[in-house]
Amino acid sequence: MSDYTGNLVAAGVRRRRVGGFVGLVAAIVVFVALVLTNAPRAWRLVLILPLFISAVGFFQASEKTCVALGAAGIRELEGGGTCPLREDERGAVAAHITRILIQSVIVAAVVTAIAYWV
Repeated sequence: MSDYTGNLVAAGVRRRRVGGFVGLVAAIVVFVALVLTNAPRAWRLVLILPLFISAVGFFQASEKTCVALGAAGIRELEGGGTCPLREDERGAVAAHITRILIQSVIVAAVVTAIAYWV
């Protein structure tokens, strides 16, 4: 697993990072709107969705691994397109996907809980 390089090229990493920022901005905008409109505190629980999307984007960029591509058993290619993962890469990709999803759920849940009680 030490020679694992991910299933994303540099452009794919940038796209996932931008997606992370978009999700984060969306969560902030929703939070501010809920606070300013004095919405019931329970409505803050909707923040979990944009926060999860944000976390997935940032973790995919960090791990250079796309969850959807990995689940489909493919990788990005420089210049566009995709190709199948090699057999020896599949286990490493699965481990990275699992880590990305677990970390994303934890981060989204913790930040949502904080936003709920602020």
